Amino acid sequence: MQTLEGRSATRFPVPEIDGALGVTQVDETGAGAFTAHAVAFVHRHRYALVIVGGTSSLRSPDAARALAAAVSDHLGAPTRAASGP
Repeated sequence: MQTLEGRSATRFPVPEIDGALGVTQVDETGAGAFTAHAVAFVHRHRYALVIVGGTSSLRSPDAARALAAAVSDHLGAPTRAASGP
């Protein structure tokens, strides 16, 4: 079984959401590199996987974190930004 880390994915922190996992994966394709940044988390009985990516450097882990925080808020999960210090 392949894992993300086995495919050279790197982790990044997601301090906005308790227990969230952030990873970046770069795949080389015939058209060039495709970079995906993903955040996975669980809230109650729902699993969320948020992915942003593309062939340019316009997407970043920050974009994945921001979108994941918005999804978390939509699901009613507390985010650190919403719950304060």
